[in-house]
Amino acid sequence: ESSPALGAGAGLRVGGGAWNKKKDGQTPPLSETKGDKEKSVVNKQAPQRTTSGPKRQTSQTSGRGSQQGAKRSSTQPGNEKQSAINLVKEFNQGSKKPVHDKLDESTIKRKTPAIIDELSQNRDFAEAEDCIRELESPNLLHFFVCEAVNHSFEKSSSVRICVGKLLDILLKKGILLHERLIAGLTETLEFAEDLEVDIPKMWDFLGEILSPVVTSSQLSLIEYCGLFNEARISHCAAKAMTKLLQQCVKTTSKSKVTELWEHSGLDWKALGLLDNDIEEYIERENLQFLLTSQNDTTRNCSMDDPPYLKDLVVMFRSPDTTNDDILAWIESKCSEKDMKLVKTLARAAVEASTTGDGDSCILSDDDFRHRLTVVKKCVDENEYLQVQVLNAVKISMEHLKHPPNMLSMIFWSLYDVEVVSEKVCLQWKQQETEKTGRGMALQTSRSFFNWLDAADTSDSEVVL
Repeated sequence: ESSPALGAGAGLRVGGGAWNKKKDGQTPPLSETKGDKEKSVVNKQAPQRTTSGPKRQTSQTSGRGSQQGAKRSSTQPGNEKQSAINLVKEFNQGSKKPVHDKLDESTIKRKTPAIIDELSQNRDFAEAEDCIRELESPNLLHFFVCEAVNHSFEKSSSVRICVGKLLDILLKKGILLHERLIAGLTETLEFAEDLEVDIPKMWDFLGEILSPVVTSSQLSLIEYCGLFNEARISHCAAKAMTKLLQQCVKTTSKSKVTELWEHSGLDWKALGLLDNDIEEYIERENLQFLLTSQNDTTRNCSMDDPPYLKDLVVMFRSPDTTNDDILAWIESKCSEKDMKLVKTLARAAVEASTTGDGDSCILSDDDFRHRLTVVKKCVDENEYLQVQVLNAVKISMEHLKHPPNMLSMIFWSLYDVEVVSEKVCLQWKQQETEKTGRGMALQTSRSFFNWLDAADTSDSEVVL
């Protein structure tokens, strides 16, 4: 039986391993995932669930994870959960080589113009993607972003649009990490005032480059605005935002741009315009449709709309966006915490914490647990909403092509952080209402439910 390797380290690859029942209450060892070639090297402690029956003595720390369902070693005192987490991290570090960048900054900057020039001639994005992969320097790709943007400033509009499409593809496929995009753009904007002297239309050009990335929600308008604060050029924010929105209208539609603007929660005053100047400014820039739409928009929006999901994914991924920021954004968009909101939040938390799909899918458990605070706040112990969280996660697994064992890992995290209860988990297993994909969901979550059953048996055998 295949099941997840429990752990709290970032970037956990979903693989094999097993949670087998143990009569003495011990959790099974975490084994090598490739063909079970080696013997298990570490034991991972599973938390004891809260039940109405007799309980063991447990260490009194916060969260379910601190209630130890079984002792990993009777001679090892202290915080057993943390010890187990440390052991899993040591195991992961030992089994995976750290990522080393093959090239240095100067080499990447030297190679970038050739990649962009070739792309502009043959429009072969697959070949350009391969060239980026062959750099084998994922941690230094912000230099590629910066150099590609600067290089395209001196080229034609078609070249800049190609650069934007390439960045969008690299982001979607996880080749370019979101933080590397932000770092590269920030480095470019640090010299924006000098660039604007030499290239008066640089904001128009930057809008052409970033339009594909923004309209696909790989970069939110909130994040774009934040770049100007980071680069200490906030006085340029209104002009740059205007040019970006105008370019997005050209490549999509006014309705799409209106959605992006409304979901960002931004206003022109926050971008540095005075109240008395706003109406005249947006009329001069042909952005009146934004004001018209704002007057017609209601607060009760459907959180199942794709823009909400994409915007939440972007916010969840951003290290600069706090959980309080996200909760405030939700409050401004939806007047009540209903089923649609909770399902969208759960899906966003999963999608923001995963890269790849199928067998190559990787879950960042730390990031996932961090954002579960938002989901937990909106669920607020409501059992009906807890069921919706589980249903939403199942949908995400379908989109990710059912990564092996990931559903069990996510269910365990949801349970451990107390987003869902044991009662709700068992009800979902027995009476799950959304039939689509039910068989695959039950199969890939079998390890989690086996653990629940084993813990029930262990609880009934405890005599104080």
